[in-house]
Amino acid sequence: MSIRILYGPKKKALTEIFINEINESIKKNHKYRLIVVIPEQFSSYYEEQLASGKGFMKVEVMTFSRLMQRFFDLRYIDCDELINDTGKTMLLYSLLNKDDMRLEFYNKSKTYPGFSVLAKQTIDELRANNISYEDIRNISQKDNISESSRKKFFEISKIYEGYLTILKDSGLNDQTDLYDMLCEHIKNTSAFDNSIIWFDRFAFFSSKEFDVIKAFMKKAERINISLCMDYRMKRPDNDLFTIPQTTIDKIKKEAKTQNINIIEENDYSFMDARGNLKTLEVLFDNLFRSKYEKSNQVPDAIEVFKAYDIYEEVEYAAIRIMNAVKNRGLRFKDILCVASDVTSYERVIKAVFDQYDIPYYINSKKILAENPIIKFIISILDIYIWDYDISSISRFIKNMYSFINENDAFKLENYIIKWGISKKKAWNTVWNYEDNAYDEKMNRIRAEITDFLNPFFEKIKYGCSPKEFAVCLYELIQISGIYEKTSNNENYTDSDGAEQARQCFNSFIDILDQLVIMTANSKKPVEYYNNIIKTAIMEASIGITPVTKDCVFLTTAARTDIRDYDTVIILGVNEGMFPSVNESKSLFNDSEIEKIRENGYEITNDPELSAIKEEYQIYELMQSPKNRLHLSYHANSIDGSDSFISVWLSKILEIFPQLKTITRIDIPSYEYAHNIKTAFPFLFPSKSDIQTVFKDTEFEKLLNISSDTSNLTSKDISELIFGGSLILSPTMLEQYVKCPYSFLMSYGLKLEERKEFEYFSSNLGSMKHSILFNVMSRIDKDNLNYTYDEIYRLCEESADLNGKTQNIYKRDSILEYVKKRAIQQASETIKISLDIMKNEKMRPKYLEAKFDESSDIRPLELNVNGNKVKVTGKVDRIDTADTNGLEFFRIIDYKTSDNNVALYRIKEGHDIQLALYAYAYYKSTDAKLAGMYYMTIEHEYSEVENSKDKSYMDNNKVLPGYTFDDGTNRIYQLIDEKNIRKSKIVSTEIQNKIYESIEKTIISSAENILKGRFEVLPIKDKDTTACKYCPYGILCGFDSRKDSYRKIESLKDNEVQW
Repeated sequence: MSIRILYGPKKKALTEIFINEINESIKKNHKYRLIVVIPEQFSSYYEEQLASGKGFMKVEVMTFSRLMQRFFDLRYIDCDELINDTGKTMLLYSLLNKDDMRLEFYNKSKTYPGFSVLAKQTIDELRANNISYEDIRNISQKDNISESSRKKFFEISKIYEGYLTILKDSGLNDQTDLYDMLCEHIKNTSAFDNSIIWFDRFAFFSSKEFDVIKAFMKKAERINISLCMDYRMKRPDNDLFTIPQTTIDKIKKEAKTQNINIIEENDYSFMDARGNLKTLEVLFDNLFRSKYEKSNQVPDAIEVFKAYDIYEEVEYAAIRIMNAVKNRGLRFKDILCVASDVTSYERVIKAVFDQYDIPYYINSKKILAENPIIKFIISILDIYIWDYDISSISRFIKNMYSFINENDAFKLENYIIKWGISKKKAWNTVWNYEDNAYDEKMNRIRAEITDFLNPFFEKIKYGCSPKEFAVCLYELIQISGIYEKTSNNENYTDSDGAEQARQCFNSFIDILDQLVIMTANSKKPVEYYNNIIKTAIMEASIGITPVTKDCVFLTTAARTDIRDYDTVIILGVNEGMFPSVNESKSLFNDSEIEKIRENGYEITNDPELSAIKEEYQIYELMQSPKNRLHLSYHANSIDGSDSFISVWLSKILEIFPQLKTITRIDIPSYEYAHNIKTAFPFLFPSKSDIQTVFKDTEFEKLLNISSDTSNLTSKDISELIFGGSLILSPTMLEQYVKCPYSFLMSYGLKLEERKEFEYFSSNLGSMKHSILFNVMSRIDKDNLNYTYDEIYRLCEESADLNGKTQNIYKRDSILEYVKKRAIQQASETIKISLDIMKNEKMRPKYLEAKFDESSDIRPLELNVNGNKVKVTGKVDRIDTADTNGLEFFRIIDYKTSDNNVALYRIKEGHDIQLALYAYAYYKSTDAKLAGMYYMTIEHEYSEVENSKDKSYMDNNKVLPGYTFDDGTNRIYQLIDEKNIRKSKIVSTEIQNKIYESIEKTIISSAENILKGRFEVLPIKDKDTTACKYCPYGILCGFDSRKDSYRKIESLKDNEVQW
């Protein structure tokens, strides 16, 4: 018996030596077993190589998983006895949420699905390294440990112990148990006696894997182990090989214990061509040394590209791939593409490689939780748990597996957001919010959804056993037709989309099976099953096989393939990205892992070794290219921040001073033109070129549609948007003055935020307005002695008149409260209005009065530089009174919050509503302006008890606004002076100045709009800015921190210069 360790700096050379040895052993007809054990991702390569040598049937190609599976099959262990990773997380979630699992440190964390995943990963790590729960508990009792760490260690040991107890009581085994069983099997069988075993492509072995090797040591004739490391690098220059060196030390120690002979060999084959080192050999020979030699050669085999962003990086990779295939005769499979972070690059790679017709395979696991099938199923459970909340409904209807078509889904989403529709009660009630045929369409979709969901919800609403839940959910999935959709490739844009979907579907069915096996057979609520499923899908993933063998292989440095490649392209060689940073997947932090090591335990997830592991990955990666190496980095990150070159790339540039970094402008444009899709921008750089090609064809008409706005003036653009004449409103004018750009977005391009339902501000305000106008129109103006109770009853009747109102406000208790509060506040406002009018001659003449072509009050019409400008609007209330044959009027505008008009704001043009209403009525009737006021509808939210609430009696009846006195005191015969502010009484001369100012504002605004002046010029009035509630801030790019507003000077009324 002997152990042979083969060292060498090139992994491929070591593998070739082993394959040759295996083939030689086959030729010699070795009568005992020949076994090669390799990591999972290299098994197919070994099988191909051995098959080409006709030795595939005579040697067993194994991974540690296959070894255990073979033992599993030999022992006829029932599948139900083996728990997979998904089952472990579900079992742990079940354990953590038992009533008797009392934890202090993790009391809150244990209820979250993600905690079960971390707990599972921590236990796996401990078991793989032969660390028991007793070991962890012992560490918790040491003196040199903090109190928080003490609690953590103790509670982790408690969870660990509970997990093992459940496995034992349930007769279950996990993969770690299989290692122990395999070792026992090797010990007790003669099947491995005198066998020859090769272990290739490992840098280290976990404790459990090493247990298997130790068991083989007692049986095999020879064990061969290859370790990729450069034995010429001596201390202190060999930190790079700390991991394989640790493995060597463990093997030697065990061999000495078992009295087994150790044979150490070095591979010198790479030395044969060292007389005239090629560029890549020079790079490999120096990159990992602290004392490296600079090369004077021009490294033609290496190219460094600086990209603006990751899109430019990927496009660079695409043209280098196509160049290699078309000009150098390579196959796509001869090219390896490595990304520092596949997730960040994947979407861009798919878009660009498809554009260039490059077949590719992304070697990464797909997380189950991200698949649309899983999201669809989870959304169903979330709808039940969160009682038809809008977010869950949106995810359900917009999913690709939903039976609601995409167009209807978006319409329904907008509808339920606009009207705030949630809760089961609302979804099972007919909708009539729009009061038109649109409601009917939405109701058809609503019924379709509730007919699908309600039977399932009825079955599970009182809780159910795991099996009942799994069966009910499976039946619902069958009804949804998900599996049928996975059978149709046309449903997927990606070539492997259908395969991914089928794997996800099968994985989810496996999760349901595990749910029944792993959880206690007792009734649980849906929330429990939802969380346990979310726990399972966080751990589950699927792998997809390549559609074709001839494709570019895309991977990370950690998952590079066994074979060498002619050309390797590495993307994202940026600081902080390359090498990639591995996130810790353990409940222990770095200092706690160090504490475990201090107590004499080995642990794979050692933070001190993470940097060495990453460097070793790069060492292996740099062995992959045979002829060309392309390295790229980007200057700008996805979030727009600056990104910098990696220290590794900096070192490469130092080794080769002649190596120049190229950019996009250094690459000829024709290199980007490999097919009609990529060549189009270069073939037809302008529209005129395209028109020449398609002249006198059916496409010419399409090309003549004007799409080039480069020669249009601002005035032309304004005319295209608004036409030759303008129709404006007071609000539009105010918005233009506040910020021209905001006006363009809102009224020119008509960009609107999606309408969202609001419980208070929006609906409370609109309901109060509706009640006010309805009740005020029913008031007998000759009898103002209404009691508060009478007014309140009228307001209640008014609120109940509107079917839409009834539908909304009966949905839930909050909305019923909003309705009640609106009635109270409207009642108070009407009572105050009537009390004011008792001592006045002024009476409401118009309520919600429009001034436009079809109304008694005419719109304002002006001619602005030959263009017709019209101003229309709607006034809440106009009160009038006659004296000495003259009509006097006042404008009252209802507001749900306090407003205070000021003359300087009128003059500046950003608060002209009252003044413009007054001017419009004056121009239409020639009546005298007595005043213009705001009447605030109180908005405090206090408990309402109908007429018992007498708060209206304490309200201030003084109206904020201006009163106009012509010096004759006639105004006080019409208006009770107790209801107006003395400081706001101004002369009729000011009235005329206001009218003139309003006209100037209309004309100047219209002129600028027609000229196309829509600059980003927000105003600032005292502490209030035009940007405060503006929805277009993300578009305009205005930086409020620079305080570059157009500032309005705040003036007292007597300081305003007209």
